Amino acid sequence: MENNICQYCGAHLGPGEVCDCVLSKYNRLTPENRRRLDSFAFALVDAQSRVRDIELTEEERKFLNRFHKADTAEKIVTVAIMCSGSEKDGLDMVEGYIRSDFKRAIKQLRVLQGKHPEYADLYEEAIEHIRRVWLHKEEPAGQEDEVTA
Repeated sequence: MENNICQYCGAHLGPGEVCDCVLSKYNRLTPENRRRLDSFAFALVDAQSRVRDIELTEEERKFLNRFHKADTAEKIVTVAIMCSGSEKDGLDMVEGYIRSDFKRAIKQLRVLQGKHPEYADLYEEAIEHIRRVWLHKEEPAGQEDEVTA
């Protein structure tokens, strides 16, 4: 007998049974968050269809899979790190996120600075990118933004 376990919630399922955890979480989202999630998913599917002929390495596949499963703050952190120190502003990749999403990402970057001091400068650049480009702030580095829920 085959054990079928949901990859998202860990529920043990019977043979042929499909878990409804993702659908039930989706149904509990606000209409605005559903629109944002749908928009992101459609953009991802569109991007995948455009790059089907591109050969990805195993590391690139792992990165894309992890990014796909990331929460909002993790996605913003990833984009901010990619954009900081480059000529790209990344505005097209964060369209639809709100101020509190960016503040949560800054908070997450601050935690990462403490856990991985060897990358503190990189995280600080990402924080400054979020503040300067996405939040349109010009404030001294090192001041933590408060998260407003």
